[in-house]
Amino acid sequence: MLAAVGRGIQAFASVETAIGFCFASMMEPGDRSNAIVILEAARHIETKMRIVNAIADRSLTDEKLRKRWASLKNKIKRRTDVRHKLAHWTVGLWPGARSAEDAKKWKIALVPPMISSAYFPVMWGKPGDSDEKPIFIDQLETFHAKCNELFGQLVAFSDAIKEAKRDGK
Repeated sequence: MLAAVGRGIQAFASVETAIGFCFASMMEPGDRSNAIVILEAARHIETKMRIVNAIADRSLTDEKLRKRWASLKNKIKRRTDVRHKLAHWTVGLWPGARSAEDAKKWKIALVPPMISSAYFPVMWGKPGDSDEKPIFIDQLETFHAKCNELFGQLVAFSDAIKEAKRDGK
């Protein structure tokens, strides 16, 4: 489970790198390396996204690119939400158990820390008590794959921005 968490965090780091590529393409004809260094100075992904979105609003004049960026932003937001759980939740057993028979079904999962308000609703609550759910290993593997896919989409988008700028769009 811990290795899967690490792979997920690493895959999200690749997404952050590709966001930097997009930002650098939006900032052209400025120096790409400087643009990436500037964006990396923002520590948190939410801050990075505010910076990139501010430039995207000015830089992406082609409607197709604007729509594509809107779609990518939604994917980034969903991956960011999971990434935060990977970084801050803990590995434990997800009981949801009400009886000894239920306890036999326990699985290792990523769950909120015991000190968080989300812990008890996730661990012991009834369905509907919380929007939060434990994260199981198969979900981590899916997250890893989706981050890798998003990385490729962002790199392709960065290339599309450069191409549009060359074409005067």
